[in-house]
Amino acid sequence: MSELIEKDEEIQNSNLSEDEKEKELNAIWEGNTHRAFMGKNTKGEVSVQLFDSKGTPRIRMVVDEKDIPRMEFLDSQGKVTYRLPPE
Repeated sequence: MSELIEKDEEIQNSNLSEDEKEKELNAIWEGNTHRAFMGKNTKGEVSVQLFDSKGTPRIRMVVDEKDIPRMEFLDSQGKVTYRLPPE
């Protein structure tokens, strides 16, 4: 497992395009279910996401580009079923 993590970090820190990185990461993690993510997207939002055993997002904690936090619980189809703060 540590070899996969080292390879993942190497790809993440490489000069590859985002599409190339995604392709390479998918190849090394093939057969493994993605269970957690922590990072930042291109809109400036930072998030922590937890996935179920099938790799479906189930909980999202986000601080958006305006520093407004939210937490979302999702069903097995990815639909938000509960949100804090409520809309």
